[in-house]
Amino acid sequence: MSMILSEMGPALAVIATLLAGVVGAYFRGKADARAEVDAKTNQQAANAAKEIRNVEVEIDRLPDGGAADQLKRDWLRK
Repeated sequence: MSMILSEMGPALAVIATLLAGVVGAYFRGKADARAEVDAKTNQQAANAAKEIRNVEVEIDRLPDGGAADQLKRDWLRK
């Protein structure tokens, strides 16, 4: 038994190393994909916050009652 292990030991070490490399690459790919999704989500949130600020600034620039007038005038979705 020990003779078989001594002969196959280097081959088993190579197989274990290759398997560890494949598993490591798989988890690295998952982590990269997760980071990409997080970055995209953060960008969308930043764009939404920017749009909210733009709308608030636009509303603040309207004269008194201007927002209500604009809503009455443009109440249909375009």
